[in-house]
Amino acid sequence: MEPQEEKSYKPPSSQRILISSGIPSHETHFYDQSKLLEVSKRVSDKYLELTITKAIESIVVTGLSGSIVGAVLLANHGIPVIHVRKPEEKAHGSKIQGVIKENFNYAIVDDLISSGTTIKHILWNMENRHPNATCKVIILYRDENTDLESFDYCGKDIPIVIVPYPY
Repeated sequence: MEPQEEKSYKPPSSQRILISSGIPSHETHFYDQSKLLEVSKRVSDKYLELTITKAIESIVVTGLSGSIVGAVLLANHGIPVIHVRKPEEKAHGSKIQGVIKENFNYAIVDDLISSGTTIKHILWNMENRHPNATCKVIILYRDENTDLESFDYCGKDIPIVIVPYPY
């Protein structure tokens, strides 16, 4: 039996851009550290502003993009992060993970709103597992082309704040 050739891992190029829905994919910021840090700084600045104006106490994220940005926000800025697993994610624990108080206000942090399914999934899980938690705002860090000012969930309008992405 001949030895198999060892294959080395080559990370994707930070210049790779995928097009989805007519805009560059958020995948590029995962591999471009300066963009990832700039995105997290901008979201962090907006979060700190919202802690005063809307009494936000934590952020809620989901999926890969949310988890990456959430981890950077937690590590670099100490922002409390709650992760809501997507339906297809397998888990050994709860569908919602993070430090959760009895009553608190939170902001959802996501890259964009396409169909609204992800935001509805987060809101439904938070509402059903933590009914005393209140979503005060949605922070989007990619969806600069949206004309949405709020997101309607069960008759409640949740304000949307756009954080410009560093292209």
